[in-house]
Amino acid sequence: MPNKIAMAIIDVCVVSAAVECLLAIWPRMVNGGIFFTHSSPYIKVMNTLLDGELWKKEFNEYPPIYWGTGYGMGDASPHLGFMAKGSSLTPEYIKSLTIDK
Repeated sequence: MPNKIAMAIIDVCVVSAAVECLLAIWPRMVNGGIFFTHSSPYIKVMNTLLDGELWKKEFNEYPPIYWGTGYGMGDASPHLGFMAKGSSLTPEYIKSLTIDK
């Protein structure tokens, strides 16, 4: 796996696999990097990926905003969602990542 990752896409439906991917990928994400998952409608997976205790313990930070939980990114991609890494993320940057600009 590369040391710096700008975009990652995971497609897992099992909690342990999602956590394993997050722990391996998130520390390597560059500021502004995008972490996509195809698990938006799976409540157990999303509850774990966005668990504040996990984020504090593993990354010493709060979980980022996740776009698409429960609904995905629209009718054409109901399972897809993402979170972006970085404390300097602005609303303009987040909007630039969506289809509706």
